[in-house]
Amino acid sequence: MAAALGGAILLAVGVRRPHPVSIEVPYRVQGNLVQIDTHAPTLGYLKLDTATLQPVLKPEPVAGRVAVAETRAEPVVAPLAGRVDTVTVRLGQHVNPGDRILSVRSAAAVDLLHEIEVLQASEAVRAKTVERLEALVRLRAAAEKDLLAAKLKLEEVRLARQAAELKLRSRPMVVSPDGAYWLLAPRDGVVVERNVLVGEEVGPERPQPLLVIADLSEVIVAADVPEHRATWLRAGGAAEVRSVAAPGRVWNGEVEYVSEVVDPVRRMVNVRVRVPNPDHLLRPNAFVQVTFDPGEGQVVVVPASAVVTDDQRAFVFVAKSTDPPTFVRRDVIIGRQNETSVEIRSGLSPGETFVARGANLLSNTIDLAE
Repeated sequence: MAAALGGAILLAVGVRRPHPVSIEVPYRVQGNLVQIDTHAPTLGYLKLDTATLQPVLKPEPVAGRVAVAETRAEPVVAPLAGRVDTVTVRLGQHVNPGDRILSVRSAAAVDLLHEIEVLQASEAVRAKTVERLEALVRLRAAAEKDLLAAKLKLEEVRLARQAAELKLRSRPMVVSPDGAYWLLAPRDGVVVERNVLVGEEVGPERPQPLLVIADLSEVIVAADVPEHRATWLRAGGAAEVRSVAAPGRVWNGEVEYVSEVVDPVRRMVNVRVRVPNPDHLLRPNAFVQVTFDPGEGQVVVVPASAVVTDDQRAFVFVAKSTDPPTFVRRDVIIGRQNETSVEIRSGLSPGETFVARGANLLSNTIDLAE
């Protein structure tokens, strides 16, 4: 009875329902425009600045690896087939021109020496024959054709002897009568490759050199540059090289080559820098840091926090008016950048006011409105 009476009273009086609350949004979005109320807290998060021309940014260093300059390296190969008897040098050892670096015991060397002796003797005999026929032709006691044939045979023997001797002179070496020959260092330098063992069979058909000797007074530094940063690099540009092995030391080099192909796996561009290395402190295969000279000139530079990027574009927010505060999102083309600053190559002019801090907040506001 009491429950029924209570229900009747509630029906008679009615239940009050709360009225919807109207929340006023402190900003308005129209396309790329964002207008913010003058007293909105959002303004406290924004920092404005004026675009000015500044020197082009010095790019961040990239990793590089020291390599031998191919033009200053010379391979050592075996001109005659045989078995390696002795190797007197180690990897990284300095050698002088003419030093004995490797010996090969070779039956081919004995055969070659014998062949040269036979050809020399044959050449001497045929030279005498030509001399005799020339005298007979002058006396009209022999035919001209016999003299011509003798001269041709003499020339054949001479060419064969020169070819055999060329095999001995093709590489700096010393051949001994017992069938061994020593290979000599072809130049002053350092052994940067050693691909041979004692007892190994070697010969002229071997595709890989036995040793490589290089002059390290100039080296190549191969740098891996991110694709978007390689755009500004050109052959002939300057570069600085630093190594943890020599703190405080800077080597000045020159960009020799910028690859036109991007590595499909690492998305890097290979850049070669030629670097003088008179004291040999830059050793092959060592890792170094390379900083490329941006060159002269001025460009608009803004804080990194002023630029908002996605997969396809980059943009900044430019102040359109101050009453009420209104900002327009504008596409820009960026250039070099580092951890704190970004070059604006197009889209923002000197003297324009832009949002230096809080650009992401305005970008999110537009995204939510969409």
